[in-house]
Amino acid sequence: MEEAFGCAVCGADECHEELVEEVFHIGEQYVLVDHIPAAVCDRCGDLTFSADTVERVRILVHGEAKPERSVALSVFEYPAGERAGHTAQA
Repeated sequence: MEEAFGCAVCGADECHEELVEEVFHIGEQYVLVDHIPAAVCDRCGDLTFSADTVERVRILVHGEAKPERSVALSVFEYPAGERAGHTAQA
């Protein structure tokens, strides 16, 4: 029996399946995992992954799998003075 969807962000109960990409920060390195099956909330777009998918991604990025390709990654930092609820560190 398939488990009913409930968005953890907006509470919607409608979603669609999609293959997505996610960037993970592992140690001092960022890795991109492509074509991850996800339930995507039809209202807000939040992604939900099954427990099996999460475990498969964990094994992929922490295991002995070799990357399919490498890409350059630009890193931008949100301005310190505009981080809501956070104070700038000097």
